[in-house]
Amino acid sequence: MHATDAGECTLMVGSSFPDIYQRALPVLESMGRYIFHMGPLGSGHAMKTINNYVIASGLCALYESLVAGKKWGLEPQTIVDVLNVGTAVNFCSLDTVRRDMLTREFRSGFALALLVNDLGITQEFMREVGFETELPGVLRGHLRDALGVVEKCADHTEAIRGWERRVGLELKRTVRVDRIREEDFRHRLEGLNRIT
Repeated sequence: MHATDAGECTLMVGSSFPDIYQRALPVLESMGRYIFHMGPLGSGHAMKTINNYVIASGLCALYESLVAGKKWGLEPQTIVDVLNVGTAVNFCSLDTVRRDMLTREFRSGFALALLVNDLGITQEFMREVGFETELPGVLRGHLRDALGVVEKCADHTEAIRGWERRVGLELKRTVRVDRIREEDFRHRLEGLNRIT
């Protein structure tokens, strides 16, 4: 089940017309748990671009850390457990890496090719706002390299295979994937309003 089906998405909305936004709000509320009016038309897309950039950054850093940690002798499951109760916690460590990558199931429902495409959009966004940065291109290159070693329709969590190939190891499948209890990270969500 996709998060929109469960009404659990975070929605970033751009609308230049407050009355239309208000009329659309009941429909948005049926799909999303957190709804943010970001500003005029295009603002939602800008925020989504930033969101996907941060996700890709965290995912790449996490994959590099898991592979480097394993080469050092650390267990990937333990690395993720430590990150999830510390300051480096993020959506990838809490959710997709635990559920889909460590188990080697690779079925989060989001294609790696789409993440590569999203980073292309990020590069365009950065150019458009006049911010020079190499990081989106570097991340896109790593993920595009990973896309070269998996099926074209591969899940984005399967990108780990690119990092594994670079260092010549494969992380073992984890059969135990304990979920971090929601109350352990609920404080991170406090202060977010359902609708802003």
